[in-house]
Amino acid sequence: MGSLDSIDIVSARLKGKELHVPNLQDIFAHWPSRLSPHQAELTEIINRKLDEWIKDPKTRLKADKCDIPVFTSRWWPSASVDAALCAAFYNLWLFIWDDALDGEDAMHDMASTRELHRQAIAFIEHKLGLAAAGCGRPTAPPPVAPSEATAVVFDFIGERLCAGHSEAGRRRFFREIEYYMRCCEVEQSHYYEGVLPSVEEYWAQRRGTTSVYSSAALADFLAGVQLPEELFQTRELEALWDEHNNNISIVNDILSLKKEIVSDIPSDILPHEGTAHTKSHHQHVGAHSNIIPITMQATGKDLDAIVQDLVEQVRESVAKFDRAAAGLLAMVAGDAGMHENVEEYIEVLQTNLTGNYYWSLGCARYGITKYIQKDGSLIIPL
Repeated sequence: MGSLDSIDIVSARLKGKELHVPNLQDIFAHWPSRLSPHQAELTEIINRKLDEWIKDPKTRLKADKCDIPVFTSRWWPSASVDAALCAAFYNLWLFIWDDALDGEDAMHDMASTRELHRQAIAFIEHKLGLAAAGCGRPTAPPPVAPSEATAVVFDFIGERLCAGHSEAGRRRFFREIEYYMRCCEVEQSHYYEGVLPSVEEYWAQRRGTTSVYSSAALADFLAGVQLPEELFQTRELEALWDEHNNNISIVNDILSLKKEIVSDIPSDILPHEGTAHTKSHHQHVGAHSNIIPITMQATGKDLDAIVQDLVEQVRESVAKFDRAAAGLLAMVAGDAGMHENVEEYIEVLQTNLTGNYYWSLGCARYGITKYIQKDGSLIIPL
């Protein structure tokens, strides 16, 4: 481990350079990419909820830059309106949750963070019907939500998942939310202690702070299919989830670099972007949550070499995903109906990956659209 001061030095060295990113579309070209046919309806509903739930103008501006309607339409184009709204509101909650914690006066020690996480976990478990009482059954007394947003979002999500998703599926989703919060606490402890994680430590926490596993845990619900529980215990499905997470983590770290190194305060979370829930006296905390400056500090490699390595990792990740998908389909080759269900499940994960890339290129949050070249590559001034 190093100190956060060292990442400030690396971030300062990056300013004024150009980030060259090749056109990654070729890597994803064999996967589906489209917008939801329900995008207009989703946009109207999501924007109305933003009006209801976010009153602070600065927070609303940040939310608008995330463009959650397009994010939802890109990631889950085949989902029904109700299912897509569950995903949209969960990701909106991730944004609101982080912003609310950033604004809490009590957020000056890990004990406060852990207590807020504990409250959230208890409430979410209750709303997902996983507490002792089960779905729709009152507890005495019911857990108290740590925020109004947590209450309204998980009222909505919980009702629909209890009605339309298996208990095993809800438990998978809940376990990944727990994992996400544990990893955020690890990342946050680094901030409090002024410690810079190693490359290995960064990836270990990054896979949780993205919250991508929790989205993968809803893929069968969003596809509208039910898979045998034994498939979720296979190495092939585990590999799908891992490469799904690796791909999104790497692509986001590349495309968000400009935003993160120019920020003099902690970057605010975007769904799956993976920054910690705190403010710190250290500057360039966004860079602390990006593999490029961390690798530069750890290895001394230059920017172009690191980006080249990361692009190759994306290419390898796609190949690993495809092999795992083929293996999973081979397991159900003798059952035409289940084969179709698995294909639809895999397609949800694929559109998450292509959707994440295209949404990232176009959203105001990253602000990189104007740097796209005629060949689809990017030249981004830092």
